[in-house]
Amino acid sequence: MRRLQMPELRAPELKYFKLYLLILRLDISLPATLLAYLSSAVAFSSFTQPVSFAAASAVFFLISANMIVNDFINISYDKVRKPTKAILSRKVSLKMVGGIFWITMLLALATSYSINPLMTGIFLLITVIMSAYSWKAKNVIFSELIVGLLVALIIASAGIAGNTAFSVSMAVVYFFLSTSYVIQKNIKDFMQNLRREEETLIKKIGVFRSRFVFEIMTILMIASSFIPFITGVMGSVYLFFAIIADILMLVSIIYPKYALELAKASAFIIFIAFIFGSMEITFLVTIGV
Repeated sequence: MRRLQMPELRAPELKYFKLYLLILRLDISLPATLLAYLSSAVAFSSFTQPVSFAAASAVFFLISANMIVNDFINISYDKVRKPTKAILSRKVSLKMVGGIFWITMLLALATSYSINPLMTGIFLLITVIMSAYSWKAKNVIFSELIVGLLVALIIASAGIAGNTAFSVSMAVVYFFLSTSYVIQKNIKDFMQNLRREEETLIKKIGVFRSRFVFEIMTILMIASSFIPFITGVMGSVYLFFAIIADILMLVSIIYPKYALELAKASAFIIFIAFIFGSMEITFLVTIGV
């Protein structure tokens, strides 16, 4: 009887340009760039100032460079677990990828330094944390907190040279929101027998206690979402959308089965809240109110 053979999984044999775009991980770098632009635009009370575009560009280069580092560090692991990743394609030159890393990293540091040396310092801290996360932190307890911290630092770095109060308040909201989301995602993966070899929070303390941590992070996120409004950084438009996001997060606690989807929706609405809230504040500043 003829035995059936499973097809060998390989990286996609796409055109060179598309392969290198995949290596830059636009699915991660572009959202981070948008958050950075928003943070910088409100911090400087303008959506058209060159500094906001420069800050967003710097974050794009930084995240792209660190995604390359992540791929290099995990290349042996990915050959077994994720053989379809672009960096494993036979058409990809690792020397070329290394060159792209140095170009994007140097552009990130040079651009951030032109804005504010403090931003460069935060960038270097982000690089150290992301490299450590790729190397070992994925297999340590509370790696979920590290992801939340990275998101918060990216947001804070983009606007820290302008309105520090805004940057910090936005970073705090996204720290708790990102941590809650990652915990819930890891719970779902664990329940589906995915990534069980990683020493995540769920594997260490169990699903029930992890959900309790998720609930704590969610409550802290809801509480922190009022900080921008209370401190006067954001106005009533922000508050309206933030309350909708908070309601969704509360529902995610009541119905844990839909927690991941609700957390995604809440993250999107919070993003909208900051966008429209930023437009409101910028408009008020423009007309001198």
